[in-house]
Amino acid sequence: WVIAGSAFFFIFNFAYGFGPIVWVYCAEIFPLRYRARALGVTTVANWVGNFFIAQFTPMLLDSIQFSTFYVFCFFCFLCVLVSAYLPETKGVPLESIQALFDCKVGFRSSKALETKAMDAQIVAQASHSSDGSTGASDEE
Repeated sequence: WVIAGSAFFFIFNFAYGFGPIVWVYCAEIFPLRYRARALGVTTVANWVGNFFIAQFTPMLLDSIQFSTFYVFCFFCFLCVLVSAYLPETKGVPLESIQALFDCKVGFRSSKALETKAMDAQIVAQASHSSDGSTGASDEE
């Protein structure tokens, strides 16, 4: 009964906690421009991770026995650290999510990338106009 109770306790806590929150958080944190592709990548990562867990758990139980659960404990601890690092997104409009990540170490601001692209475009236009070409068609 202890094993069954522990399994039910785990399922109950996972069902309202880390299980659905990961999906919601992934849907919120990506910029609108990249959201569809990024959600596809996170979904594939989730399925691949679940596949590896399902494939390697029996092998780990055979080789290191109870210490397998220390491996799971390590990853749970890692998830707690990651969740403490990520900003709270409750009540933040989707358009403003990027601002939450701009001040975090390890994230590149998409605004900075857009500014670099715009600067490169301005430089290209300036060098094009300094060549003497007006940009108008010669077929007039």
